[in-house]
Amino acid sequence: MQIKSIKLLPVHLTFKQPFVSAHETLTTRDLVIVEVLDEYGNQGLGELDAFVNPYYNAETLTTASWIIKQILAPKIKDLEFQKPQEISNCWQAVRGNNLAKAALETAIWAAFAQRQHQSLRQVLAQAAGVNSRTHIRTGISLGINNLAQTQAAISQALELGYQKIKLKVHGNNDLPKIAQLRQQFPQAPLMIDANGSLQNTDTLAATIDDLNLLMIEDPFAPSDLRAAQKLQNQMQTPICFDEPITSVAAALNALAFDQCRIISCKIGALGGFGPLIQLIKAQQKFHFPLWCGAMLEGGIGRALNLAAASLETFAFVSDIGETRKYYQKDLTLETFQLHHGCFQLPTTSGLGVSLLSQYQAQLAQTLSLI
Repeated sequence: MQIKSIKLLPVHLTFKQPFVSAHETLTTRDLVIVEVLDEYGNQGLGELDAFVNPYYNAETLTTASWIIKQILAPKIKDLEFQKPQEISNCWQAVRGNNLAKAALETAIWAAFAQRQHQSLRQVLAQAAGVNSRTHIRTGISLGINNLAQTQAAISQALELGYQKIKLKVHGNNDLPKIAQLRQQFPQAPLMIDANGSLQNTDTLAATIDDLNLLMIEDPFAPSDLRAAQKLQNQMQTPICFDEPITSVAAALNALAFDQCRIISCKIGALGGFGPLIQLIKAQQKFHFPLWCGAMLEGGIGRALNLAAASLETFAFVSDIGETRKYYQKDLTLETFQLHHGCFQLPTTSGLGVSLLSQYQAQLAQTLSLI
């Protein structure tokens, strides 16, 4: 297999409602569509999900796009390979920049699946040595606005059949709001994501345990591992790591030192499907709870995430929302909607979704990087 064309197309999406997290409040989402073509014209689509500002991690849309154009794409020009896993070998000298790597690498996986006349989930399952599902249950991620709006959003999510409600908190002052929501929804499968915004006080462990949560994600800054270890040793609620998990080694070290007890893996943060498959194989060996996280993707990224989340190794449902949940207008012709609390995954070869005609037309006018 050879990649003969690589194109990048910046796009701009608008949220239906502002999305609030500890990092920032978003009203729009800028993304970059990645298209690759192999020597037979098989198309693969990826999505660069870095943010405009370096608040979630050090990569931004600008820096990651530059890395793809100037470093990653030239390294695979004229490269012949048998399987997509081989692509990562070309980038071993490139430190970090996992979002950039994932955007290009996942597009190549999608092209490979189309070339094999298989769905992406089937190709991933074979590579990981696990089974995949055609229907998956999912959760949803909600920002906390005012309490009444959040209550309404939780009620709607539960009615639609979402299996997990992740609430974004911004600092310790949001914890009383979570306590009120827990009183309102005593049986709801709630978790919170602090995005590193909490302060480790003497009462924090007891406060969190009283909330009866599935887990708490990233209570402290990604580098503050000792604080996470101390908190985990003081409470029953499991800590889940997301932002610190940029490699298989990072996940195994965090678990070994009891800094967390659950791993949320994001395709972009790891650097693509290849590293994700390595993490899944480690999970099969060491048996730790694992689930597939999301990053406010557009339609391409959502399809990529759902293909990964279909793998039966995951202990918890993901937090991939419906197509209609976040954006006024998305990227793809096909949409994902819950039916009886489940997403049905594409069965066609490749990624299983196609771009809206306006984006296809823009890609046709875009010059290839190689």
